[in-house]
Amino acid sequence: MTNIEFSEFWSKKYPEVKPINYLFHSVYKAKWLRIHSLPTSKRYPDDESEWDILLSRQNTVINDLLAKDEKIIVVFNLIDPKHHLFNLYDLVFVDKYKDDESTFKTYIYETTWSLYRLNTILREIADEKIRGFIIGKDCLISPYDGGMDVYTEDVKRRDAIKKNYKKWLSKRADGM
Repeated sequence: MTNIEFSEFWSKKYPEVKPINYLFHSVYKAKWLRIHSLPTSKRYPDDESEWDILLSRQNTVINDLLAKDEKIIVVFNLIDPKHHLFNLYDLVFVDKYKDDESTFKTYIYETTWSLYRLNTILREIADEKIRGFIIGKDCLISPYDGGMDVYTEDVKRRDAIKKNYKKWLSKRADGM
């Protein structure tokens, strides 16, 4: 996908928001849920066993949201062109997006989903080394240091995911 193709795709599928993951919540809140990646809503893994839990939970949820071999786009914001992911993946620069405070250089990586395929990327995001999100056929998946924000196409699907992962959801009334 070229930068022009991505811009056309994004503006057609998600016209209400720029492809910057922290902006999604204000626009898609009705179809949002947050999954915590560690027990007791802990944000940061302390050792490899906790990294295993984090990656297992994230992969489990993503695997429920995406079909095996589903075409996906991984979008990266604020990634330094010298970052080692450029050596691992064929990242394509698509655009610069501005919000009130920052300019986001945005790159994409196209692939197909399979369990644990994105572990390197998920770990980099959880470790706050990069920012990024996944575009599936009918959802946006936005990992962060403590979990994942999921945006589904409809409330019914969101509620089904919530039911399946009730133990991994926030206890707070606002779902954060």
